[in-house]
Amino acid sequence: MILLLALGPFAVVLITTLISTGISFAIGAITGKPGTGSGSTPGFDRLANSKGEGAFVPVVLGKEHPVEPLLISVVLRTEGQKQAFDLLYVASHGTSGDPGDIRKSGRLKINGEKVGEGNYPDLEIHHRTGTANQDAIPGFNKVGSPFDIGLLLEGPKDGNPAISHEYEMRADAKEIQILLTFASGLYRISKSKGVRGVYGGVKIEYRDATKAHDPLHNPWRAAPLDKPQNPDWENSVSGLGQFPSGVPGYFYTRASSTSPVRRQIELVFPTKGRYVVRVSGVIESNAARQSEPTLSSVIEITQSEDTYPWYQLIALKGVVTDSLGGSVPSIEWLSPGLLVTNDPATGNAVTSENPFILAREVFQNTRWGLGFPVSLDVGVGSSWQDAIDRAATLTSVAGGPQEPLWRLNYLIADGAPGEDHIRQILQTCRAHLIEHDGLVRIVQDIAGSSVRTFDARKTTDGRQNVVAEQDGRSSLRRIPPPQDEQYDGVVIAFLDADDEYREKTVTWPEGSTPKNPLELNYRGVAHRTQAAREARYQYLLATLTPDFWEWRAGWGDHDLLPMDVVAVNDDHHGLTSALLRLYATGHGSRGEGRMVARDYDAGVYANDPVSSLFSTRETNTSAPAVKKLPPGVGTLQFMNPPVLKVLSISVRVEKADLNVVTVSAP
Repeated sequence: MILLLALGPFAVVLITTLISTGISFAIGAITGKPGTGSGSTPGFDRLANSKGEGAFVPVVLGKEHPVEPLLISVVLRTEGQKQAFDLLYVASHGTSGDPGDIRKSGRLKINGEKVGEGNYPDLEIHHRTGTANQDAIPGFNKVGSPFDIGLLLEGPKDGNPAISHEYEMRADAKEIQILLTFASGLYRISKSKGVRGVYGGVKIEYRDATKAHDPLHNPWRAAPLDKPQNPDWENSVSGLGQFPSGVPGYFYTRASSTSPVRRQIELVFPTKGRYVVRVSGVIESNAARQSEPTLSSVIEITQSEDTYPWYQLIALKGVVTDSLGGSVPSIEWLSPGLLVTNDPATGNAVTSENPFILAREVFQNTRWGLGFPVSLDVGVGSSWQDAIDRAATLTSVAGGPQEPLWRLNYLIADGAPGEDHIRQILQTCRAHLIEHDGLVRIVQDIAGSSVRTFDARKTTDGRQNVVAEQDGRSSLRRIPPPQDEQYDGVVIAFLDADDEYREKTVTWPEGSTPKNPLELNYRGVAHRTQAAREARYQYLLATLTPDFWEWRAGWGDHDLLPMDVVAVNDDHHGLTSALLRLYATGHGSRGEGRMVARDYDAGVYANDPVSSLFSTRETNTSAPAVKKLPPGVGTLQFMNPPVLKVLSISVRVEKADLNVVTVSAP
């Protein structure tokens, strides 16, 4: 039998559950091993998509990042006593880099085991990188819209009628598929011969769903049995006793198995239309016989083709083995990153680990990003290229080769506002997202020199631009950290690319056991050396520059940006040309500027091999204004969050020599 799951008509949508998890399999359901006797169908018993409804299609930024692909198509074929499968997964949104030879790369894991050249020898692996015009994976050409039911169809018992279910189709279709599961097996017990074969059956009728039921003009009609499409089913059989044989609308199947038996009925209507289909139990179970099926799902089938443009795909084809039996396997994929820039030597699109190149992609991408259509290389301060070059500056690593100062390998894996993801990305390179003068800006904490002096002295030749309070005292106020924020160490968690992206931590000072550490999660860092540099930076920031300062500034100082360095003179606090790093600017009730700053100490950057390159900059803004915000804006949202919507699955039985039925979107 074949299960299909198809994408809906939208480019970005949600995942739906494949098969109801409410069905309980009494025998053999956990092991997935072959049952006793003929007619059993070894293979997958649990088909539910663990991601569930609302799953988010990830976007991979950087060189690579592990992902858990979303299962969007299950195709199961019964081939004698074996079950073959075709599984289709969406790995990520957007065009990814080329993974190379998948078996040699070790990028794919099935149920936690790497797929290499020596295991899963009969497994076919197909991959699409998510281009706009990628080829379809052969065989995926049907769309099934599934509707799970999970009703046990009991036969007539003790004068009570059989259990029936009336299913009203949602749309016009020429055919539907009905999935039935004999969850406790299909067999009878003979006192002399043990487990023997037995028939199970259903009665199927249909009528026009667009009209009220009328025995004369819209009666229930017996469903026809198309034998070539339903080789496991019979209409006329002997030995049924009181049960009808040769009567239109009755479907019988036989097995001798104490494991779950799965059967599919493909029902083709005389004309395309919308119908009500009634499925009823026929043969009841008893102490000596298991013969009642569960109506698992009804699937409305339409023909369609889709190449899933802009989605990276992985397709697996193979036969269920003991190591795979029981449930559809979960896979892990070390996905290449999004193609975001061009190689200057070849002009070809390539991935990048540069955090500013990737942040720019998030800002500009109109399919899933923030969709800013404006140029990002104009505005006050340095350009994007300055920031890109700064991140790419090589730094020496003890005992190893040089590496870029800042790199990013980040997974956009949920539907949080784009602003949240931008902040996580910028954290990797000591940058911050701010709004200043109605503009979204990116600023970076790097070594710098004073761009302005604020003077609170009563006798000075300079301007007194630290506004005094009403009693004449300076408005400058020192804000020391509270006790619980006086850190004696830093612990940074990161995903280690050298250890299959398992979460690791680094502590600074190295080898210490801090009593009150600052604990940070760097989701975009994948290299221990970079994590150690950022831990050192955060430790020096916390210990060398613990105090914040606040003051009221004079007119004309509203142009300063967070991360600018300023000098402050104040007799009350004993400050002479003391350097402070601005963290926030605003306006007071009288229109004067309000400044919040932090101690600045060159020692924070002293061990930073590139700090000297930027010590004379007039501004430390690493990127320009990127967006003029309209009034009333809340958070920055993705234009079209890359979530996948799976509208349906379908199930059908095929003989081994038939073509594979697959999935596509209308």
